[in-house]
Amino acid sequence: IQIAQLNEWLATKDYDTGMFYFRNNAWDSAILYFKDVARKWPETDHARLAMLRLAESYRKIRYADDLADICHQMESLYPNNGKVHEDCRGVKAAADTSKAPGALAPGLTH
Repeated sequence: IQIAQLNEWLATKDYDTGMFYFRNNAWDSAILYFKDVARKWPETDHARLAMLRLAESYRKIRYADDLADICHQMESLYPNNGKVHEDCRGVKAAADTSKAPGALAPGLTH
C-alpha cells in the first residue's frame, strides 16, 4: 500500500505542476506534465484528470489530431465516465480530421 500512496503523491505533484502551467496558458509545458502523469501513473486518480486536461489543452491550441487521439484513449479507458463523454463529444477520429488541409475537430475554429 505504501507504493500506491507514493505513486499517488508523485502523480498529484506532477498534475499540480501541469495545472500551474495550464492556468498560465503555457500549453506545451502543461501538456508535458499531463502526459507524464498519464504515462507514468496510469492507475492513479490523477491519470484520468491529466488526460482530461490534455484534451482541453489540445482544444485550446487547436491540435485536432492530438485531441482525437486522447479522446479515443479516454473513451477506451473510461467507457462509462460522463465527463470523458462530455469533453469528447463530437471529436472525430484523427484519420477523419485529416481529410482537408487545416481541418479542425468539431468545436474548434480558426
